[in-house]
Amino acid sequence: MTKQQELITGIVNSSRNHPTAAEIYIEARQKMPSIAVGTVYRNLKLLTSSGEIRKLSFPGQPERYDRIEHPHGHLHCVACGGINDFEISPTLRDEILAHAGERVISCDVTINYICDECAVANENSANKKLKNYKRRL
Repeated sequence: MTKQQELITGIVNSSRNHPTAAEIYIEARQKMPSIAVGTVYRNLKLLTSSGEIRKLSFPGQPERYDRIEHPHGHLHCVACGGINDFEISPTLRDEILAHAGERVISCDVTINYICDECAVANENSANKKLKNYKRRL
């Protein structure tokens, strides 16, 4: 792994806010002033394809990057775009493995919702957003 890749992987792995490529670039420049934006984007693509980090995509938002760690899912607020991790329960993990066996390569669980802060900050707007979505749970 190159120094640039180690730097980028370190930034993603130490972040808990699922940084965008632009945010990663800004932090990388603070630690390695000579790094170019193209180098960051190229290495993000390489690190994603090699399984060192993963890319998260949400409609209407820039792609974000996440650490590869224990199985976890994401709570995605459709109002503010915030993303929070949650643990995948051992029961869900066992159920997935029972259906797919050890052939599971990855598992992406995303729950779209309206976070408490958005619901409280603008109750009318949050309620309108909820009405625009058909509840699927």
